[in-house]
Amino acid sequence: MKNLEEYPWWSYLNKIQQDLIKQSFHLIEEEEKESEAHKDYSFVVFPAAKAYEGFLKKLFYDLGLISQDQFFGDKFRIGRALNPAVFKEYPHESVYEKLSRFCGKEEVPATLWRTWRTSRNLVFHFFEEKENLISLKEAKKRVEEIVEAIDFSFKTCQVSKNTTSYKEKMLKNCLVLYFFVFLFWSAYRFWFRLPTGFEETI
Repeated sequence: MKNLEEYPWWSYLNKIQQDLIKQSFHLIEEEEKESEAHKDYSFVVFPAAKAYEGFLKKLFYDLGLISQDQFFGDKFRIGRALNPAVFKEYPHESVYEKLSRFCGKEEVPATLWRTWRTSRNLVFHFFEEKENLISLKEAKKRVEEIVEAIDFSFKTCQVSKNTTSYKEKMLKNCLVLYFFVFLFWSAYRFWFRLPTGFEETI
């Protein structure tokens, strides 16, 4: 893992999110020095997972996939918005398909969802028939997966402080489409002129 500050998305995170990711790696270093092992190392992943949630909300908001109320409110749920199953049943509540179209490939929301599920949901929820305990090695892998997911989505979606939002991008695409339709219609009218009497009726 290279120096975190060398990643292009590092300055995109706020100070708290940066500190949380650093904290997870600090915990990994400290626990690797300990001779006595814990039964579960979920606590190592938690700070990075919390920062990941903040990154996702900011990403969705900056791309215009969620509203200001959703971004600043406490009712928006990342897991529900990213879950591909929710998209199929409740497309208006999902960002999965929008993110796929904006970034040009379904691999982006699929990666973000897989990371959210394995490095957050399955780590912090208790399931009666599954212990779901993770070793230090597994915890380190989950933290690295979070960093890789942030890096992949940031680069693929070409995120920056001046990123064109989803709505703006769709409007731009519609205007381009309208321009070509108008151009085609004008050429058609020029090369295949309709009878004068017919043109006066339309």
